[in-house]
Amino acid sequence: MATCAKCGKEYVQGMKGWFARIEGLGPGGRGDGPLARVLLCRDHFAEIPRAERAAWHEYTGAPSGPTREKRVGRLTGT
Repeated sequence: MATCAKCGKEYVQGMKGWFARIEGLGPGGRGDGPLARVLLCRDHFAEIPRAERAAWHEYTGAPSGPTREKRVGRLTGT
């Protein structure tokens, strides 16, 4: 289950105000290590300085959809 990285509060599907960030990328977006998702609840996200908030996105718990290359008819001309 997904939990807040600071307080350990558990994320319940459909909760609003939770934010996530992917960490582990090296220079140029490449890295040898696995990527990690850091999740913060609303209270701890508010403690982050405003200048650093652009790296975070709202977490919905839903897996992301297909990439552009995998969509039907994309890059094939159909």
